[in-house]
Amino acid sequence: MSETPRRHTIIGFEPEFDTKKCLEVLQNWRLSDNSDSVRCALEIVCMVHLGLVDDFNLIKIFEDSVSSTRELFFGNRWDPTLCPQDGKWFKPFTSALLLLLLHNDPDEIVKLASWCRVDLDPGFSGPENPPEMASLYLIVASSLLPNQIPGIDDRIAEVSKARERATQGLWKIWQAIESGDQGAFEKTLTDSLKHFDSRPKPNNRSTFIGERIARHQSVLALVAMQRGLRLPELPEKLSARLLTRKSIGLE
Repeated sequence: MSETPRRHTIIGFEPEFDTKKCLEVLQNWRLSDNSDSVRCALEIVCMVHLGLVDDFNLIKIFEDSVSSTRELFFGNRWDPTLCPQDGKWFKPFTSALLLLLLHNDPDEIVKLASWCRVDLDPGFSGPENPPEMASLYLIVASSLLPNQIPGIDDRIAEVSKARERATQGLWKIWQAIESGDQGAFEKTLTDSLKHFDSRPKPNNRSTFIGERIARHQSVLALVAMQRGLRLPELPEKLSARLLTRKSIGLE
């Protein structure tokens, strides 16, 4: 296997921590019986993407993530009827969806999407994570199902009025995907990645690897490619922010 591209250098991320130790901790935590296992799996995938780990076999990561996702959302640990109150579904759901899209597992993607309900409360608010972001993911999930989620039109109306720039950019990408407009998809994805790249990132001591990856844009790009759209020719730095099957050696 060839050496993984050093995308972390391209985006200006030179870790000021022991990456081998970080990987070991993530692996141990991923294999523990805890609700953070899916997030830890995604962190490892992000490490591979950025070139912080060489010759790492991701097959086991993805296989375990399928089991973890089933347990989190359909096992005894989670009761979907409680989620609107506890507001803890958004981060594990978005991590699981990104992993399943990267794994390219249509049945599991549909199964996860079927868990969603239109009245799910994201449990957060603020400029970095406005409530419209959760609505966007419910819209995406609805599109992955044979029949749309009942009441999803209200969520569509909510996102279409979003005022936060990042959410507006993601919504424009989604509109281009829905219309199958290759030119609009290329422009909106590029613009959204530029905006993501311009925003402050964690310092080099932070071990939250995934915060440096455009995860929302990556989810939309993977859905777009499933629908036959092509990624634009991106500048090297923007491409390094985007997580794809090719970037982690699956294609």
